[in-house]
Amino acid sequence: MSNSKHYIWLFGLSALAVFYAADISNWSKNILSLIEFLPYLIIIFGTFISLFMNRFLPILLLGTIGILNLASSYYLPVETISVSAVMLSAILPLLLPINLMLWAWLPEKGIHNSFYNLSLAIVFLIQIVIVYYFMVNLPINFVAMLNTGADIKAINLPILVVVAIILSWLLMVLRNAYLERIDVIDKAIIFVLLLLVFGLNQLQEPYVFSWLSSVSALLIVLSIIFDSHKIAYTDQLTGLGSRRALLEYFLSLGKTYSIAMMDIDHFKKFNDTYGHDVGDKVLKMVANELAKISTGNSYRYGGEEFTVVFPKKTAKEVMGALEEVRANIENLVLNVDNKGKQKVTVSFGLAEKESNEETPEEVLKYADEALYKAKEKGRNRVEEY
Repeated sequence: MSNSKHYIWLFGLSALAVFYAADISNWSKNILSLIEFLPYLIIIFGTFISLFMNRFLPILLLGTIGILNLASSYYLPVETISVSAVMLSAILPLLLPINLMLWAWLPEKGIHNSFYNLSLAIVFLIQIVIVYYFMVNLPINFVAMLNTGADIKAINLPILVVVAIILSWLLMVLRNAYLERIDVIDKAIIFVLLLLVFGLNQLQEPYVFSWLSSVSALLIVLSIIFDSHKIAYTDQLTGLGSRRALLEYFLSLGKTYSIAMMDIDHFKKFNDTYGHDVGDKVLKMVANELAKISTGNSYRYGGEEFTVVFPKKTAKEVMGALEEVRANIENLVLNVDNKGKQKVTVSFGLAEKESNEETPEEVLKYADEALYKAKEKGRNRVEEY
């Protein structure tokens, strides 16, 4: 699933959640009684998944949703008019965007990094202590200032909260736009913030926040699953599909297809002469060019070998694309610190399915034989089986 497609399902689920929230008063009593407990069930399930996947930051996100839902359900009922309730109605929505932005920016180090995770948990607990302290000791005039309304129709949140939400949301959007690689959970946080803010704004409507909290927790759980799938099927260094992804893609190929095997010429020389850092740089550079092939799907097969699969294409039809990418790589210049500029070349072996009995694995083997033929003829060329 491409990066843009993740935004589609995130937006779709979020839009459906808001759409059904508008009609929640007409839901049956049995469903509404379940809605009260649904956020916690999803949070418990998501925590279990996070522990199993060695992820700690999703637990912090789910914890944030859980505590906010607990406070809104049991400490901020509509009929409550107390200093503590008024203070919570200002400080909790203010802490929400700050926490989501903090968890989004912090690096994921897994559940086994005890010191790091304990530090994050302490930050979480400190906030709870501070909120409780404010509930007991904050002057009434300061509470009133925090609750200064935005004076905008349909917005029931304090102006300070509105400003914090807008700034946090924009910062997270910009972060996602400029980071080279982002996880699905980074995209999900943007929609989680919008859903929870909408729920807080409609806090006077029973069950709305519990419903939107449930959907927000579900987005986090789904993003964990998608990120784990990405880790399993994506080569971490180059960003291309892994060999596992290649073998699974073989299952969906039809009657006509071509497969190319590619090898970086004299790659061992780069590692031995300039070090593995330069070797990694070469791999990334080559992978970026392979990813530009619009008619084929590129994978890192292993080491310095790559595979390109062209569904519904004959060898003749894809030869031009391979020659083009070979020439583009040859024209690139690799800057090596203090050692001048180096050129990188690659060799391709190409084969196509010629009979119904041939399997993708057999065609791949033929492409590999053509690759060795290209090396024997001097490298930096495309040879067909």
